[in-house]
Amino acid sequence: MLSDAQHKQLLEALLSALPSKDKLRMMVKLELDANLDEVAGGETLSVVAFKLVTWAESSGRIQALVDGAVSQQPGNPEVKKLVAAARTWGAVARPFSGCQQNRCRGAHVGRGTLTTVDSP
Repeated sequence: MLSDAQHKQLLEALLSALPSKDKLRMMVKLELDANLDEVAGGETLSVVAFKLVTWAESSGRIQALVDGAVSQQPGNPEVKKLVAAARTWGAVARPFSGCQQNRCRGAHVGRGTLTTVDSP
């Protein structure tokens, strides 16, 4: 379970990296294979993102959500901070799943380390 501070950091990273509902919707579909409107509806982007983090936590998909943010926006400063912090959470302890599917696009979460790979 995420602490309040971890929840807030993940939320802030998502809002920074994906600053519109459409961008968030695309990431959720492409990276989590889920429908944003079904898992996290709401009027404003911040409410939708909050509900998305809550959904990811309750469904055991925090790792996938972090991976998705990294995959979509690896150079975003808030995402980079998230990656560094997430190493200590325990929720982020396996390789970025996109690499196993040849979707690496930059810096991402590795086995407790920040890893940079070449884009395909």
